[in-house]
Order: sequence, then C-alpha cells, then structure tokens
Amino acid sequence: MRRCLLIAAFVLLTAPAAALAQGGTTVKLSSKPNAVPAGEPWKVTVTIRQPGRAARSDLRPAIIVKDADGFTTTYPARAAKKAGRYTTTVTFPRPGQFTYAIRDGLSSAPPEYRSVIIKAPAPAVDRPDPVGPPELPIILVGVILLGTGAYFLVKRHRRMPLSP
Repeated sequence: MRRCLLIAAFVLLTAPAAALAQGGTTVKLSSKPNAVPAGEPWKVTVTIRQPGRAARSDLRPAIIVKDADGFTTTYPARAAKKAGRYTTTVTFPRPGQFTYAIRDGLSSAPPEYRSVIIKAPAPAVDRPDPVGPPELPIILVGVILLGTGAYFLVKRHRRMPLSP
C-alpha cells in the first residue's frame, strides 16, 4: 500500500512538469525580412511544431510588427496545405527600424521581438536607351542591303559594252 501511495505521489508531482514540457513549441520562419525594402511584400511561412504531438492546422498564428514610434500592426497567418505551416504577407510601410514578433497561437507568453532595419527601395533610374529605338537594327540592315545592291548594279553597268 505504501508503494502505491509513493507512486501516486510521484505521478502527481511530475504531472505539472510534464504539462509544462509539452509547451516547448518551436516556431520557424521561412525567411527573414532583412533584405526586404520598404513597401515591398515579405511573403513568409511560419512553421509551428510541438514535441510529441502531430502538426496542427487549427492554430491562429500572426506576425506582429512594431515601428519605432510604438505603433503595432498584426498580420494574421492562414493555414497552408501542409499541416503545421501557415503563410502571411507582411509589408513594412516605410524605411526605418522595426521589431517583429511571432505569435504561435498556443502560448500566452509575450512574444519575443527581433529588431530589423528596413531600407528605402532603390530609386528607379530613367535612362534613355543607349542603342536607340528598337527599329534601328532593321533600318541599318536595310540601308546596308540597298547600298550593296546599288554598288553591284553600278559595277555591272560599267562592265557592259556599248552597243555600235
């Protein structure tokens, strides 16, 4: 009887630790926003895994973006075809320093923010075409062919004997 009570006490004491151990959720992103210019979409896939559990498609993860002024924007992710994966598109509205967090949809712990600096998009350079209009090669070939034909006609005309 003492053994049964000892085992029951051990199980009761380890149950909360086992419940906390299952909370070891890992979250991975398919890419980082470091190279994304301002105004361009950052398409990202969030992969959520729980040790010892099957992948789930019923979670509601999101990416939370916070700018330097403290304004936050939440981008909810949708379930992808493969279980445990969720996709979303994030757009940083302007250049500057932002932080982002991943809410996994499972834990209520505060998200971990990562700092990222978003650069301005490269300016579009409006340069004239250095070659010219697209019809220029066709015109040049036509002029060369006409000049060659005229040359041979003149040469042939000079070789012909004069009639008496």
